[in-house]
Amino acid sequence: MKRGLEMAVTSDNIRDLLNRPRGLNNATITEYITIRTAEVNKKARAATYVGVSTNAPTDALKESAIKFMVCVDCHVSS
Repeated sequence: MKRGLEMAVTSDNIRDLLNRPRGLNNATITEYITIRTAEVNKKARAATYVGVSTNAPTDALKESAIKFMVCVDCHVSS
């Protein structure tokens, strides 16, 4: 069983989505991934707080949300 999403979204994923921009620091990408993963996981826990899991986000949906938000963060910061 996979624990969390820490290994699912990598800095290489983000670089590929952004067409490998120059000057984008790997540490910056990693920090954005860490911040956004915590944020998405917090929202996902809130969605299943009462035990209702019919509308809970899937791991794939959480991973896509993290990738999207990190790409936006990186694009805005560059």
